[in-house]
Amino acid sequence: MKRVLPVFFLAGLLFAADFPQGTYKDQKNRDLKVDARTQILLYSAEKDVSAKFHEHFEKHGQKWMDKHGIVYLTDMTAVPQFAMKTFMAPKIKKYSYSMGIITNKAELPDIPLKPFHATLVIRGKDPVFVRNYSEMVAVLAGNGLPVE
Repeated sequence: MKRVLPVFFLAGLLFAADFPQGTYKDQKNRDLKVDARTQILLYSAEKDVSAKFHEHFEKHGQKWMDKHGIVYLTDMTAVPQFAMKTFMAPKIKKYSYSMGIITNKAELPDIPLKPFHATLVIRGKDPVFVRNYSEMVAVLAGNGLPVE
């Protein structure tokens, strides 16, 4: 039994290593961690794409996202800081869920993006491009991760 534990520990480290990990700031300037508890990462860089997920995340809230190990990151490096602080920040601070906001290109995760899509990363799987919440749910269900 003593020999089995190190093997399981090593396997856990290898499994976690394939998933981008880090700490980001959310819209309320709180730490949002992508770590070993994160099972699902959604990453987007376009306002219209983000809007297609917002309604559902707002409806479900942060407790639901935590329950399913979902972290949502958005690339806002192309947004001028003036526009971000003046117009966008006050609106997104009211969201019922945490959204990791990346404004510095040096903090961008090594995750591919595709125009008009969000990138869905499931721990241990290759990234998948999805256009909306329904597609995300279908991909998760197909991988044995129903979220409803």
